[in-house]
Amino acid sequence: MKIDLAALKLFVRADERGSISAAARELGWLPATASAALMRAEQELGGKLFTRTTRSLKPTPDGERFLERARQALETLDEAREVFLSGKQAVQGLIRLSAPFDVGEQVLLPALDAFLDKHAGVQLALQLSDQFRDLWRDDFDAAIRYGLITDANLIVRKLAETRRILVAAPRYLERRGTPRRVEDLAEHECVLLKTSARSADVWPLLRGRRLVEVKVRGRRLSDNGAVTRRWAVGGHGIALKSWIDVCEDIARRRLVRVLPEISSESYPIMLATSSGIRMVGRMRALGDWLAERFALHIQHHPFPD
Repeated sequence: MKIDLAALKLFVRADERGSISAAARELGWLPATASAALMRAEQELGGKLFTRTTRSLKPTPDGERFLERARQALETLDEAREVFLSGKQAVQGLIRLSAPFDVGEQVLLPALDAFLDKHAGVQLALQLSDQFRDLWRDDFDAAIRYGLITDANLIVRKLAETRRILVAAPRYLERRGTPRRVEDLAEHECVLLKTSARSADVWPLLRGRRLVEVKVRGRRLSDNGAVTRRWAVGGHGIALKSWIDVCEDIARRRLVRVLPEISSESYPIMLATSSGIRMVGRMRALGDWLAERFALHIQHHPFPD
């Protein structure tokens, strides 16, 4: 067979993007050159890798089996390259990372700045969003997510454990009073976060060991966790926020805990990476670095007993 490494990368990327032309543009190929390479490969293989229409590109059953092995071969080559380069040159390459707004602003940005200072050969493309991002479809190498991840196609690593707490600015509580019971939340203005994972106006809270769902109301709703944090700090209502996001605000008295005996169930903060890049040195280095930085953050701001 005469299929070269560059062509293998093109075919795998085309499968991920659903388009030969899109893969060609990303890899610096001319579309006509890419199409010709695919035709030559199919002639060499004696069968079709993809079925193509004007709107879609899908692998054939034989193509799926071939592309799976091609991915494994490219991963093995990446591993071999990283092993060869280890100790010879610094971690390098592009990392495309997605993360929630609040954890991005409060913990991630300082950690990533320090990571880039340490590894001058690394490039970072960071997108902050509280909405679910599909790593393959949305073209990310890794994502930081709240909660357990069950996707078998992703490699996951736990960075930290946290839980949500009720918080408000002192001036809001001076103006509206402090809730004494969970039921009192219904009489208060709340700041609402809309995500794909949970309803904005139903808050799951632990009362003792019992999970209760509390219906709340509020005039301010956003799909951006950083916005809801700012609204809370600005005195606009009570918010249900991750401890790791607001612990610094509490330490500086910008926010105080409301109903301190109440919190959510604990849940992890996870780093998910695409299976195709699991052994690339820059991703291992990023995971190690973030785990250390999250541990230091929690050490400085332990969850109150």
